[in-house]
Amino acid sequence: MPGPASEKKLLVVGFDDEKGESLKLLEDRRIAKYHGRMTFVKIAYEKGGEAAKKWGVSSVPSVYLCDGTKENPEKNVLEKLAGKKNEAAIKAAVQRALLKLDARK
Repeated sequence: MPGPASEKKLLVVGFDDEKGESLKLLEDRRIAKYHGRMTFVKIAYEKGGEAAKKWGVSSVPSVYLCDGTKENPEKNVLEKLAGKKNEAAIKAAVQRALLKLDARK
């Protein structure tokens, strides 16, 4: 039997650029308070690679916020962020994704 909505995990899948700096925004203090509800996976971006094709990555950095309880998270994307974003945009996307996740039964 599934637990309460607060136990649902948000899966965060990130494809970063070659410098690897863009996903560091997820460490921002405004986003860190949600870390207890999130699981992070960083995938190395390889143009034309299998992972990029599977997730439909068209540019890096890309961050996918998914329902972590589903078997195929790439088919259960709640929010997608492509291109460089600031902390406020990432926080807003995380909040929207958590609301969607909590609304699912």
